[in-house]
Amino acid sequence: MKIFAEFALLNSLLSMRQQAGLTQNKLAERMGTLKVTFLD
Repeated sequence: MKIFAEFALLNSLLSMRQQAGLTQNKLAERMGTLKVTFLD
């Protein structure tokens, strides 16, 4: 079950990172600046 726990942790980190990236894109659009994402 250790592998599953590590996968769940990685999955939650990626999800949080994706949500943060989307929020950052929305802010960038409002301010008219370049979009910065961490998903590259």
